[in-house]
Amino acid sequence: MIWSDRIIKEHRNNIIPFREELVQPNSYDITLADRIFVNDEMRFLPYTIRKGDFVLASTEEYFGIPQGVCAQVDGKSTLGRRGLVVHQTAGWIDSGFDGNITLEITCVYKPVELTKGMRIGQIVFMDSYPCDKLYDGHYQHQVGATIPYKN
Repeated sequence: MIWSDRIIKEHRNNIIPFREELVQPNSYDITLADRIFVNDEMRFLPYTIRKGDFVLASTEEYFGIPQGVCAQVDGKSTLGRRGLVVHQTAGWIDSGFDGNITLEITCVYKPVELTKGMRIGQIVFMDSYPCDKLYDGHYQHQVGATIPYKN
């Protein structure tokens, strides 16, 4: 079952910082932190992403996803209509994940200025059956945008 605004508000302690104005009927808007990675080089926002550019960014929000819950991240409709793809492949968040969410952002149309605190996407929470194993992967407890784990 997808969480409604009521349930999201009941779990406000799992989103730091929690901002009431970011709660939507069935999602929570996520905002950009102040740094991004462009070609594995860290830069501070603002930054204008142009057609063909790829950057790694991070949510300002730090999430704690409890047992029996999973989440999906996606872009905002208005930004998508401007050609901004917020998540290429890694929008799934497993039960037990704890950290900022790294965003894989690509521009496929017109330039978009990325600014600290802008509403870049949304997270949808949903109930799941209890897990035998909670997430404990390479990106557990990540703070800020995290470049790829190298094997």
